[in-house]
Amino acid sequence: MADAVGDAAVVQTTTEAVGRYAPAEMIASVRAMRPQATTVAVRELFPPDDRSADGEAADFLHWAAAEGVGVQFIFYAPDDATRFRQLRAKGLIPDDGFGFILALGRYADLQRAKPSDMRVLMSTVESEPEPWMVAAFGAEEQACVLGALALGGHGRLGFENNDVLASGERAENNAALIRQTADLLASVGRRPATAAEARRILRVGTSRHAT
Repeated sequence: MADAVGDAAVVQTTTEAVGRYAPAEMIASVRAMRPQATTVAVRELFPPDDRSADGEAADFLHWAAAEGVGVQFIFYAPDDATRFRQLRAKGLIPDDGFGFILALGRYADLQRAKPSDMRVLMSTVESEPEPWMVAAFGAEEQACVLGALALGGHGRLGFENNDVLASGERAENNAALIRQTADLLASVGRRPATAAEARRILRVGTSRHAT
């Protein structure tokens, strides 16, 4: 990708376990790839029923902060936000330099997101100064993202979450999903973030150990 587009794109991976991977495996994948940014689910990186991996997870997050790898924490429910704050209070999560993704809907049980789903999760980030965005599963993805923008957040679109256009037709590619939202945003004087703006939002490339 870097050869094709250079700095015009941000490479962001995800560590989601999908019921298969242990924290050590998720951590190893990020350390090996050294992406510009990554997402981590609090409940997966710090399993509540197994505290043996907490130290390794904390080392990983502090390493990412030092290396300038942007980290977004995924919140699926308010309990994730509570757990996040407990871990941060203990020093296991760096004090700043991260962001949040509010995940609306689910893959596992085909639960489709609705804009109203944002109400509960919004309360978990209202007091946080860090940037947040919405990722919504299902055909109402665009409506959820537009709702997030109206409330001061950001949105993520793409085939990972949805492949249906607002018209109900299947999107030919990711570009089609993004284009329909970009066109709608243009009508109200908004636009998608540039790669440079996305890096600032994702806290990419800012080493907290730099002088």
